[in-house]
Amino acid sequence: MVVTHEHPDHCADVSALGRARAYGLPDEPRIPLHCTPGTVRRLEAMEPRPHPTTIFDVSDLGPPREVGPFRMTTFLLPHHVPNYGIRLSAPGLTVAYTGDSGPSPILAELARDADLLIADATLQGPSPDETPRLVSTAGEAGYWAERGGARRLLLTHFWPGSDREISVTEAREEFRGEVLAAEEGAHLRLAG
Repeated sequence: MVVTHEHPDHCADVSALGRARAYGLPDEPRIPLHCTPGTVRRLEAMEPRPHPTTIFDVSDLGPPREVGPFRMTTFLLPHHVPNYGIRLSAPGLTVAYTGDSGPSPILAELARDADLLIADATLQGPSPDETPRLVSTAGEAGYWAERGGARRLLLTHFWPGSDREISVTEAREEFRGEVLAAEEGAHLRLAG
């Protein structure tokens, strides 16, 4: 399991999984968890007993490493707390995920020739003037996907009530590949 950063919308389900494992299958091996130190502190605050490190085999995100059949590479991206973009590569397949991120040229490196880029598209419309920018627009997600040469773009992290078709349209103005909007229960077929 990989968690890009400690915000609850990215790790609350990890706490629920930990409870299910601790009380339902207590003798099973610990679950591998790659995350930031802040994520472990957040999990501990949600459920101190049993401690998350008794359920999860925790590794800090950072240097490239092998994770199952994948080579995982991380990219520190702009956000309110340390957030890592994740790139998983196996022969013939690369998937990249921004987590939550403001616009940055690092996003083009994360997206470089990826078969699928899953990107933060929190905002709609023109880029806000605020600095630093810590989340992205759908148009910015498309811009960085295009600069990186990604083949497909999956937009995610929408504000509640956002019209996802508007986000898809804005991303298509910047990206020539296929643009999709994340939907609950959706399944994507990946080649590789």
